[in-house]
Amino acid sequence: MMKISRKKRFALLITVLAGILLMTGCGSTGENSSRTGNADSSFSARSEIIDNGDGSYSCDLFAMDTVMNLKAFGEEDARQALEDASAEITRLDQELNVASESSAVWALNQRVTDTVTGDTAAVLEQSLRLAALTGGTFDPTIYPVVRAWGFTTQNYRVPEASEIEELLTHVGYGNIRSSRQENGDLQILFPDDQMQIDTGGIGKGYASERIYEIMKQDGIQSAVVSLGGNVMTIGKKPDGSRWNVAIEDPFNSGGSDYAGVIQLNDQFAITSGGYQRFFEENGKTYIHIMDPATGQPVDNDLSSVTIISDSGTEGDALSTALYVMGLDQAISFWKTSELDFEIILIDADREIYLSEGIADHFHSDNPDYQKLHTVSR
Repeated sequence: MMKISRKKRFALLITVLAGILLMTGCGSTGENSSRTGNADSSFSARSEIIDNGDGSYSCDLFAMDTVMNLKAFGEEDARQALEDASAEITRLDQELNVASESSAVWALNQRVTDTVTGDTAAVLEQSLRLAALTGGTFDPTIYPVVRAWGFTTQNYRVPEASEIEELLTHVGYGNIRSSRQENGDLQILFPDDQMQIDTGGIGKGYASERIYEIMKQDGIQSAVVSLGGNVMTIGKKPDGSRWNVAIEDPFNSGGSDYAGVIQLNDQFAITSGGYQRFFEENGKTYIHIMDPATGQPVDNDLSSVTIISDSGTEGDALSTALYVMGLDQAISFWKTSELDFEIILIDADREIYLSEGIADHFHSDNPDYQKLHTVSR
């Protein structure tokens, strides 16, 4: 008998000002809201922009299969920034939605075209670059395998080994040929008719960067935005202190406790964890994060990975890549990578590994998370 459990919670919980605001709703507002592969399921809905009475405005938004929360300080500038940011999220959702027949990604996967422009081109170019830098532990061509397990449709199943073996012959970012054309378009050539590409592992990170740019252009100096497991901060809180971002307890997700708090200033924090979406069958748990090398859900010594970065796009891809790597390889990658980012790794024994650049800005009051290790290059 199959037991299905999909966590509707943010992997990162935001502490706003003096109180703790626990953002719930990672993934969807209902079990049937996940994107399907045979219809245009693009959907965005924004709640009313609220005047919080403290010089800030906020609103909730459902897009990219995730409940999002946006909050900005700045009186009327903040209201305009939320309007502009919400419109940009909706536009990107429509452009990058792999299941929408009106999206550029869908047209590419269906071989309607072999070129993409604008944001789609930027996202795919970044996807292939980060896939190469991570040695394929982040691979945007894993989409057909994820779909076979049912994580795109919620028709969860355990594929036969022979099915996975066949699907893996169509997975491999290195087999894609991409090139910029004279007009600036990006040409993508697949090695066969079965390979498909998805931006789900990087799209929200890219969107968070665009929101940052838009809010800064609108004059915002203080803001915090949560796009599911992606948190973006602008500046500091109005009182001059850093934003406090609470990292969810992967063993008690959705509860009132959290593993620890990281203080941020003008940074992106992005978490990946197997607890966010999974199903159970015959007593075994299968998570939504796939190992591109095996076509199987990841099962290693990591429980969650949080990336702190100046780039939401890179952070989004890296959170998945390092989760696939496992603890030792993830630490080794951080030590040797040409990319500039920090890590918070929680292992299966509830021990936390912090990179030296952020160790002084992290603390935990949770008695289950008192074994902290600082890693240095």
